[in-house]
Amino acid sequence: GKPLYDTYHSIAETPTRQGQTVDHETALMITHSLEVTLESVPLGLYTAVLVVQASAEERSAVQMLSVLASVLAIAYVTASGARDHDFHTVLRRTDSQIFGWFPSEPWPQTV
Repeated sequence: GKPLYDTYHSIAETPTRQGQTVDHETALMITHSLEVTLESVPLGLYTAVLVVQASAEERSAVQMLSVLASVLAIAYVTASGARDHDFHTVLRRTDSQIFGWFPSEPWPQTV
């Protein structure tokens, strides 16, 4: 729900609502950070602990797939969060040496 909502408003560039304290780009970055910190990492660690504690005979393919899915989810959300952070227009203006590595134009960059 919330990541999809933030993504839509960030892409559609809808105006901020009355009482909204941050812009949509910032809300999306915060949502991605919280998703990794409070959901993906704890679940991945918990599943990894269960797999490590189980004997080789008790381990199932489902457990291994669950660990792999957690690692991939953490990687995807972290990478997309870094990309969203890089695309933040205010950060690109204020800290151009740090942000702006991803091209913002839809066409390929050539020298």
